Amino acid sequence: MEGFEETVTISWSQATECSDPFLLLHCKLTRLARALKKWSSQAIGDLKLRTAITSELIGRLDRAMDNRSLTDSERRFRNSLKLNLLGIAALQRSHWRQRSRLAWLKEGDANTRFFHSKASARNRKKLILSLSAGDEVITSQEDKLLHIHQYFLELIGSRSQRAHSLNLHELGCVPTQLQELEVDITEDEVRAGVLDINGDKAPGPDGFTGRFFQKCWTTIKKDLMSAIQAFARMQTSEFDCLNGATMILIPKRPVPAQPKDYSPSASLPSSPNLWPRFWLDGCNRG
Repeated sequence: MEGFEETVTISWSQATECSDPFLLLHCKLTRLARALKKWSSQAIGDLKLRTAITSELIGRLDRAMDNRSLTDSERRFRNSLKLNLLGIAALQRSHWRQRSRLAWLKEGDANTRFFHSKASARNRKKLILSLSAGDEVITSQEDKLLHIHQYFLELIGSRSQRAHSLNLHELGCVPTQLQELEVDITEDEVRAGVLDINGDKAPGPDGFTGRFFQKCWTTIKKDLMSAIQAFARMQTSEFDCLNGATMILIPKRPVPAQPKDYSPSASLPSSPNLWPRFWLDGCNRG
């Protein structure tokens, strides 16, 4: 949309007090998220209100056509209103498509009753009203959180020291020279990794999808490369600011009642999702 790239450029070019490459990238992404949210509210606004106003103006011009011929300026204005209405409809389709998460649904079906019902049903399924712990039913938020945390903590377990190890030499494994993996990562390799990311995936907790990194590569590549090079040198003292994750419980049964009825899934920020891609998919030597 018009104004998006300008908003990204202005926000990203502002000076910051951070010197660490990870903190710098985190600060710029956080500041940019606020700037884009403000720009979105001003540029897009209330879609329902804009649709109603545009439809009303088009309707008045259509009624005027029944009694007289429209002037050239009125016809141009009516055509611009129709184009604007199509743009608003496209934004509404995108909004509801993200809510429904039906990737196979065609754009033309975005305003069907089934589409809206499916989107609303997903929101209702996310709510965990209660959990069963033996004969007890847990309903408070704090107790549910504690019970789920304890269950998955015991299930995953903790790290322990191995009592045995493998002797690869006795197994006949031939050593392989992998010095090329330690070569500095180039900008072309990083860009190839960015372009290989599926840009339509849902955003992580930071709100940025892979398409943002693809479209704004020219603007953000300098700071992104600094963070990646620091990551390659294992200078990761502040990497935790980009490496947070949100655990999401996905129901495995129609009516889940216990923690074992849920499957945990981690929602990572888009930026740390890039790191393994640079080493695996994006690098020719990976």
